[in-house]
Amino acid sequence: ELQCRQEAAAGSPSSTTLPVSLSGGVDRHSHDALLSEVTRLQEALQEVRKQVEDLSERQENQEHLENQEHLENQEHLENIQQTVSELVSAQVREEVRVLLYGNQLTVGGGASGDDSAPPQPLLQWLQQHYVSQADLQGSLSSLETRVLQDIRDLQNISREQLREDGLNQAGTTGGETTVTKEEVREMVQDALRIFSQDRTGRADYALESGGGSILSSRCSQTYETKTALLSLFGLPLWFFSQSPRAVIQ
Repeated sequence: ELQCRQEAAAGSPSSTTLPVSLSGGVDRHSHDALLSEVTRLQEALQEVRKQVEDLSERQENQEHLENQEHLENQEHLENIQQTVSELVSAQVREEVRVLLYGNQLTVGGGASGDDSAPPQPLLQWLQQHYVSQADLQGSLSSLETRVLQDIRDLQNISREQLREDGLNQAGTTGGETTVTKEEVREMVQDALRIFSQDRTGRADYALESGGGSILSSRCSQTYETKTALLSLFGLPLWFFSQSPRAVIQ
């Protein structure tokens, strides 16, 4: 500051010349000391600036390296993910092939690890190993028709056989039958009696003797009469009761 004032008062800057008397009363020795201190401070300032620039450059380099490392890591992760995805896809594809075709991939002329098309189209393979619903229904219908036709044929054969057996049992002597009218009437009455039981001529499985039973949880209560059927000296001994089993008995 003193030097600036001196230069401003003198009109020309000079770092080597010094007037005899200064306004502040500073001698040459103090002036030289101040100059040396200023020079040292300027050098120190230059050093600090250089260090700041070095630190800034280092920081920029470090940020650049970190960004580059981050990009490299991200790219590496993407490569790993892509590799894993390809491996999983290949494994799933292989598992599906094995599940659908079994050993056909190796037996049919192709390697199991080959990515080419299967030895046979899937639709053709399914048609060879499975039956469609329409074909199955058609086969069942034709089978049912054949079974019904066989049953009709067996019924006709049975009727003819029974007719022949009846004729053989009746027998003929000189062209006359040995079956009397009474026997024919009894056979007709027996057949009508069997048919009149339930109008079907079939076994009644609702009977207890035929396997029928009463559900105890859903049947009615036992019917009991209020008047005693057997009493002694006015004391009732036995009441008549009717259980639900009477229906199937």
